[in-house]
Amino acid sequence: QIFSGPANAHEFRLRVYESLGIIPTESPPPTVLFVKGSRSHRHISDPERIIELLEAYNVSYQVTAHVEELSFQEQVSLFANAGVVICAHGSCTPNIMFQQHRSALIEIFPYFMYVPSFRKLAGSLDLFYFSIQSYVKGQSVKYKSVEDENLCMKMSSIDQNNIVECHYPSKHAKVDVPLLQLEMALVNSFQIIGHSLFPRGALLQNITE
Repeated sequence: QIFSGPANAHEFRLRVYESLGIIPTESPPPTVLFVKGSRSHRHISDPERIIELLEAYNVSYQVTAHVEELSFQEQVSLFANAGVVICAHGSCTPNIMFQQHRSALIEIFPYFMYVPSFRKLAGSLDLFYFSIQSYVKGQSVKYKSVEDENLCMKMSSIDQNNIVECHYPSKHAKVDVPLLQLEMALVNSFQIIGHSLFPRGALLQNITE
């Protein structure tokens, strides 16, 4: 555990902001940071569809792939200015400690994979947390055998983390995002940080057709 609690995390953030000349806003900004991930690491399989969704909602957003290649100041500034962060599990999540107090994180997991570590970190940071566990089995998800896959499907996603035959296929796969779940998480995250956003199912249908 990195922080003892939200107060400790808030003090840490303010010190980092002050050292870098970043002035926090009174409330989380209505801006989305979408970390699509780089191809050398876990990444979103079809980032263009998520960008289309963000544009359909007419929200302010930034897109980045190589967070690890940015300077420390650039990373802090990027996350501090995002009221909502969308990223695949493992591609950006340690940097959520630089999000402003009571911002939101939408963490997307690969097919049948779930790891609660960053949910706990988000809690200690006093961030609102939304997880999406993908039910979309993309072509990059490859089990050694049909028997292994059938066995894994009978386990909970948490139990699968302890079985190599179950965990490995998703760990090294691209993340295929169920857009309807992402849409609802986006709407809920904006509303919970204090900015009005309402579901637009018709627009989502146009995107998916």
